Amino acid sequence: MAKKSFKDRYEKVKKELEPSKKKAPEFSHMAWRASADMLAGIILGTGLGMAFDRYMGTAHWGLIIGFLMGSMAGMLNVYRSLCKAGYGFGSEPSRK
Repeated sequence: MAKKSFKDRYEKVKKELEPSKKKAPEFSHMAWRASADMLAGIILGTGLGMAFDRYMGTAHWGLIIGFLMGSMAGMLNVYRSLCKAGYGFGSEPSRK
């Protein structure tokens, strides 16, 4: 009788710890979203930097600063979207 209850408990825990097949598309969607956010930030920042250089007549400083600021904005957007999904620093993703 004790073995049966242990076996039942073991099977229950085993089923709970198995990775769900429903999580894969969600993570794939998050990966596409993160890459799109990052690319959008870089492209927009670089484009604004190039426009600033053309308008002000500076020698590529706007391009460099625009690229760096666009990269930082993209990373911030990726971090925010991952925090909303529960994958930020100090948080564990929910398995439910």
